[in-house]
Amino acid sequence: GLTIDHISLEFGSGDGGRGVRLAASARADLRNVHIRAVTGAGVKVSQGGAFLRLRHALIADIAPNPSSGFEGHGVDVLSGGSALIEHSRVHHCATAGIYASGVDARVRVVGSVVDGTTANLQAALGDGVFVNLGGKVQVDGSRLANNRMSGGRVLGLANPASLVLVGVAIENQPLPPGAPAAQDTTGAGLLAVGAQANLRAVATLVRASRTVAVNVVLG
Repeated sequence: GLTIDHISLEFGSGDGGRGVRLAASARADLRNVHIRAVTGAGVKVSQGGAFLRLRHALIADIAPNPSSGFEGHGVDVLSGGSALIEHSRVHHCATAGIYASGVDARVRVVGSVVDGTTANLQAALGDGVFVNLGGKVQVDGSRLANNRMSGGRVLGLANPASLVLVGVAIENQPLPPGAPAAQDTTGAGLLAVGAQANLRAVATLVRASRTVAVNVVLG
């Protein structure tokens, strides 16, 4: 496997650079790494057994893919990939700070902060953690704060997906100045959508959500 310690990857605005991509079966241990101002994903863990360990890292200012308007994830884990994120910060990404999508996409987050996630170029989403299409994420002893759409979202429509939170603080940003509260549909603490969405929260604080602490939508 690959080990990277004390390195900074940064691109100027509009350069279109990408961060780190792990191909199928690749393994990487990234320690004390700063990844800033890249496009699409700070770290992308591809399908087929790729594994990422991220420790004492900062991933920040990740922009959406200009061709699709989506992505902009801090850490992006796809089917069969897995990641362990420890004592790190994922800040000011678009769409999702941490994204797990696809069957057996697995992420564990420990002692970390995911904050300041914004909308993508389609003016949509903005979740601290987004679990989709069979992904599984567990967050322990971490903080999810100031994220536009939700602190954590699990979408279980086509496949079962699960989000487990233990000892997590979820704090969402206040209503933007001058915006009528009746027109604001963002800012849920936790959001579960679909009959196959599994959400479990233990010893978790949800504070200052703009619309609702926990929103469950069956579909």
